Amino acid sequence: MLSDAELIKNYKAGNEGAFEVLLSRYKLPLFNYILRMVRSKDVAEDIFQDVWIRVIKLLPKYKEQNKFSGLLFKLANSKSIDYLRRNKRNLQVKGTLESRSYRNVEKDIEKRELLSLLNSAVMELPAKQKEIFLLREHTGLNFREISKMLDCPLNTVLARMRNAIISLRRVLKEGK
Repeated sequence: MLSDAELIKNYKAGNEGAFEVLLSRYKLPLFNYILRMVRSKDVAEDIFQDVWIRVIKLLPKYKEQNKFSGLLFKLANSKSIDYLRRNKRNLQVKGTLESRSYRNVEKDIEKRELLSLLNSAVMELPAKQKEIFLLREHTGLNFREISKMLDCPLNTVLARMRNAIISLRRVLKEGK
């Protein structure tokens, strides 16, 4: 499996298939991240497309010392925040959790309720906590990378993540 840097190098050399591999590699995590930020499937699809259009424009100037996933999620984060600032209303996620196994219906229902509770709790986090939590959970970036990406001190990033986890634990404990 080629690294992101190798794929970008191949794309710059004219291999369109290399871009397709990058797109397929990040399609699901990027879309899920955007969807959790904006809470609207249609808006998430628009932002997702905008991010990839921007990536195509930036790739010729891309420097390999930067982590591609960091660039990608930074663009998605910025576009999502821009949207949220323009539309300061609550949006509902139009997602459903599908069962992968029909063997144990009770466990499946319990799992759905817990995931629904967790998803709701994440959406209710303060914006800065939610941003860090979602970046960490959906991008695979470490806290230093998130700190650099957001131009925020590492200790602030860590404190926000800690507070997010404390809030989520409290909600899950109360919900059980």
